Amino acid sequence: GLENATVQLLSQDPFIIPQDAITNKEGIAKFKRVSDGEYIITAILAKHKNQTKETSINFTSGQEQEVSILLERLPHLQITVTDELGEALEGAEVTLYTKSEFNTPGDLPLHINLTENEGIVDYEDVILDEIYVIIIKKAGFNAQTIERVFTLDSQFLAVEMSLGKEDLVEDE
Repeated sequence: GLENATVQLLSQDPFIIPQDAITNKEGIAKFKRVSDGEYIITAILAKHKNQTKETSINFTSGQEQEVSILLERLPHLQITVTDELGEALEGAEVTLYTKSEFNTPGDLPLHINLTENEGIVDYEDVILDEIYVIIIKKAGFNAQTIERVFTLDSQFLAVEMSLGKEDLVEDE
């Protein structure tokens, strides 16, 4: 289950106060002292407000009821950066632009992040069918610029960085 989703218990009865709970690591939220009646349970993950799930239940006191609501992770872009040996590159700078922002002087990128120790950055606010430009840099490696249309089939991008050639200084 998804952790930190907000679950709300709403009664049809205007005299019953709505209850809110946050899901735990297992994706479970519990409500106590629920009065008899018809309820609507809504679940939402803060980052994905457009993906609210809702279900109805009829609760009778003295009973414990379990209701499952599946919140699926929305499409996201995960970029894994490795060196030529396939080892994760920690601290590589990954800059994400939309293509239109990239081509407009003075526009700022959507994100600038450093890869974690697994060499990964993850973006959850990408839009399907949008064209993105990704720039990856790390000292000692050749920078890479990648242009990609984001689709459900392109959520995972693996980038191999090659060692850069040091500038040769000739003796005069």
